[in-house]
Amino acid sequence: MIFLDSDVLIDYMRSFPPSLEWLDNQDQTIIISVFTCFELYTGCLNKIEIQKLEKTFKRMNIHWPDEETSVKAMDSFKEFHISHGIGVFDCLIGHSALKLAMPIYSFNEKHYKKIPGLKVIKPYKK
Repeated sequence: MIFLDSDVLIDYMRSFPPSLEWLDNQDQTIIISVFTCFELYTGCLNKIEIQKLEKTFKRMNIHWPDEETSVKAMDSFKEFHISHGIGVFDCLIGHSALKLAMPIYSFNEKHYKKIPGLKVIKPYKK
């Protein structure tokens, strides 16, 4: 199983060749956070883009955090938002990956490195 961050899917939706090649060749279950969905829907400019995004989401399992995960995410947000600029969704996404005991495939090391125990893997070259 692979837990993807928003930035990888943004590359994919923008047809960035390394992202297309890497993601299209995955035969593992792909998991994303519901908050990744929110982030990607935010970038849609019209219904066609929403439909394209929803077609991509059909290939993936969407993870919804539980209360424990949400509390831990809030603790990280309180601790690191002001000092390191970590956002609400990054905290929720990062702690969701931890709850599933999975690394997160992302290029957002700056924020995720503040979440103790979370491993970040860069899936392709940029």
